[in-house]
Amino acid sequence: MKRLTILASVAMLAAACYATQVVRVECAEGVKGEFVLADSPTVSYVAEGLQITAGETQVVLPAEETYSFKICEGAGIADADIQQINISRNGSQVEISGLAEGAQVAAYGVDGRQIALARAVAGTAVLDLSSARGVVIISTPTMNFKILK
Repeated sequence: MKRLTILASVAMLAAACYATQVVRVECAEGVKGEFVLADSPTVSYVAEGLQITAGETQVVLPAEETYSFKICEGAGIADADIQQINISRNGSQVEISGLAEGAQVAAYGVDGRQIALARAVAGTAVLDLSSARGVVIISTPTMNFKILK
């Protein structure tokens, strides 16, 4: 069980106010890039793989690899992992790992209609997005993100 004290909470809040949060994308080969959350990064599928766009920055990652997405503190401050979610694609299925056991994951269209629903087994949930078109919003207990199908 983790214990939090008021002092530790205040220190973490103060550090968060002065640090820039980034999404760090990693694979087996190491860090592939960091994207500032304030730039509203989006992940979409293109023929070549995963395309990540944030502000003026755009990166395409090969679809054959599995990637890890971490939200970290950036801007020269020692990295402090807040959350790690791994996402990979196999055809029309999207696998999301790094979840708590039994965590519910859902996919929604931009109209708010639920497209798919899954529960994490051994920390991994698989969503079938074969009926999805366009922007899909993936919702986990700890974060939400958009993909383009």
